[in-house]
Amino acid sequence: MNKFRVALISALLAPAGAMAAGDDVELNVGGFIWGDVGFGDRYDGSGDDSLNIEKAAVSISPEYKNTRAVVVLGVDNIQNGTSNSNGGNGDEIGAVEAFAGIKWDLMGGSLDLTVGKQPLLFGLKPNGWVGDHTINQGLEYGSGNGVFGPGVNVSGQVATSAIVDWSWGGSSGGSAVSSVGSDGSVSVRFGFADGIDAESKITDNWLLQVRGDDLLGTGLYGNAGYEQVDVGGSSEGIISVGAGWAFDRFDLSLEYQGIDQNLVGTAGDETQIIAEAMFNLNETWSFYLDYATADEQDVDTIRLGGLWNYNEHFYFQLEYADDSYGNTVVAEDVSSIDLRLAFNF
Repeated sequence: MNKFRVALISALLAPAGAMAAGDDVELNVGGFIWGDVGFGDRYDGSGDDSLNIEKAAVSISPEYKNTRAVVVLGVDNIQNGTSNSNGGNGDEIGAVEAFAGIKWDLMGGSLDLTVGKQPLLFGLKPNGWVGDHTINQGLEYGSGNGVFGPGVNVSGQVATSAIVDWSWGGSSGGSAVSSVGSDGSVSVRFGFADGIDAESKITDNWLLQVRGDDLLGTGLYGNAGYEQVDVGGSSEGIISVGAGWAFDRFDLSLEYQGIDQNLVGTAGDETQIIAEAMFNLNETWSFYLDYATADEQDVDTIRLGGLWNYNEHFYFQLEYADDSYGNTVVAEDVSSIDLRLAFNF
């Protein structure tokens, strides 16, 4: 898979660095920082451009035998509110994820239990943005990037939860598509999560998902999942069904998301279709084209981008993104050209 795929904070669950911590405890440390510059209609009201540190995070994960803990410290959108200030928006670094986990061997597979504030990893490519590579958030991440957006975070959810992954093969369960063994992997994910409604019980908010990666060594991957969310005492659902094929230098995928109207605030249930294509020219250059559409809200997003790997830990990224609105409260479409400089370790 593409080495440039920088996922959201949950990607740090497999950090790059490791050091001894005593008593056979291994301490893993990873992180990233994204600096972005943007120009276009998307940033009207902010001088018609954008300049900020969009995301920065550090993950610390001690491991001992089959147990581990993960703490991710992160911050979003660090901008100078006034000239010569050190960040005028009141952004503070906080623990965006903190959970503990334990693994067991069970019936030829691996059973992984995690409890705490963690990513739900629901959807075909669940680590956040499309293919974990775009600069601007898309429909699948709950934003149309304009004044008005779908507003439902399906694939990038982080919540206090208890999750069990039971997997067979070369993958560790509910993660996004990854490099696996020649026979690929199959996994089942089930969990309960703290709900968005203050009166809801944890048993009212749950998810179930089955996925496969590199099935039979063909490069085919896919998922089918259902998530239930309690809203005002009513149980509403989200469906995700998707499939993709990673072959040669290409990665092509298509995902359907069905979201209950009470979660989106539309007249009918929302249907979202997300199509993604990526071309890996070589170890240095990659290009992508993504399209997403939301039926009820009549929003379309298209993104075209390229990535240049400057070295093993630093890359440049250039992206054009356009959001087209139909019968919504938005009078005009928005578009932008964005540049990212990123360091990850």
